[in-house]
Amino acid sequence: MPSLMHDKFWDLLAKKLSGEASDEELQEMDLLLKDPGLKTLSETISTLWNHEQPVDNTKALEAFESHKLRMGEKGIILGNSHENDLSSMSSEKPVKGFFSKKWLVGISSLVTAIFIIIFGIFKSNQSNFNSPDQPSNPVSQVTTRPGSRTQLHLPDGTSVWLNASSNLTFDENFGKDLREVNLSGEAFFDVVKDPSHPFIIHTKNINIKVLGTEFNVKAYPEDTFTETSLVRGRVEVTIKNRPGEKHFLKPNEKMIVANDQPIEKRSKKIKSTIPLITTESLTFDSTENTVLETSWVYNHLIFHQNETFAEMAPRLERWYGVHFIFENQKAANEYRPFVSFTTETITQALDDLKLAYKFDYKIKGNEITITQ
Repeated sequence: MPSLMHDKFWDLLAKKLSGEASDEELQEMDLLLKDPGLKTLSETISTLWNHEQPVDNTKALEAFESHKLRMGEKGIILGNSHENDLSSMSSEKPVKGFFSKKWLVGISSLVTAIFIIIFGIFKSNQSNFNSPDQPSNPVSQVTTRPGSRTQLHLPDGTSVWLNASSNLTFDENFGKDLREVNLSGEAFFDVVKDPSHPFIIHTKNINIKVLGTEFNVKAYPEDTFTETSLVRGRVEVTIKNRPGEKHFLKPNEKMIVANDQPIEKRSKKIKSTIPLITTESLTFDSTENTVLETSWVYNHLIFHQNETFAEMAPRLERWYGVHFIFENQKAANEYRPFVSFTTETITQALDDLKLAYKFDYKIKGNEITITQ
């Protein structure tokens, strides 16, 4: 599926197919279909929608039900996705950007096809996530692709929101002695309190131990830092190459640990295999009335002026499922935007940035080149 897919595309496509789109919405759809990936996807689904012969969904539905059964046997309960995830279409409640399930009854072919794609993301096979602390028999894995986010419930009732390009695994013994998961990427946890079974998160560089709390972990292996942001409760953080140390966070605090790579701090380059540890307060954005570190859970992508455009790029890439190339080095290294996005497409986001900063851009597939 195209990595530039977003809520607006699905909303307009549904209205177009059902004959409910206004002239303005049809014009907006035509603009979106200038993207070759979205155009191909639209044509494929339109063909399925307009199929004149009865479509036999028996095998697809059987495969879907069988997959749900296997997931249930392994203790995975799939929660509602966030607004821009296709699995929102399975909800009984109306979801922003989509119609209710009642409306979807008449388009079972379309829904079945989308469900099969989405549930293909949730794998129940041997994990390839490498961590020395990972349980020896990982059996359950949840992965999000670029441009998507999802919510799930672990067997103990703990809620997890998984950000784009992230991977969560846990052992079949989850909850018997410990509740252990492995994370690569970013996730927000609302952990069910159970003092007799501590909850432990393993990432590439740190381990986090909790009893019952709400917190965010940002641990993309390619990033310079790993961050733990505590909203409620208490967490214990240990750093893998400093096993004798324990660090405790209080609510509204975050710990930043430099990953094992060269880092830059105050214009001085430091190379070290020992992480640099910093504890700071969470950042409250009064404009959006939200905490910056957890804003993504509520579908807000917020940038403050402490990041250059180039430093913003990885988050934009994950959020929209795109890749940036900077031909304009001034734009990359000198522009420090103060901006937030919610339902904007990548084109709308870039057009907003262009209003304040002098640059242009070209889009080819999912590759975006920032030009003069």
